[in-house]
Amino acid sequence: MSEHFPSKKVMEKIYQDITKRHQLMSKLPIEEKIKCLVSIQKMANPILKKRGKEIRVWGIGLELESQQNE
Repeated sequence: MSEHFPSKKVMEKIYQDITKRHQLMSKLPIEEKIKCLVSIQKMANPILKKRGKEIRVWGIGLELESQQNE
């Protein structure tokens, strides 16, 4: 049965990596966090459409990008 589940050592490594990523993400400016959110929405949209769910991808990420490039 244990062959189907990751070892405790592997699970601890995954947890540490997730914690590290959360700490890095928490230090990002709000504009970067919104860009990440929009990126996730874009990736999720086709999957959710196939499941019959419609979501609206925020257009705000593109606006932030163009403002920063000025």
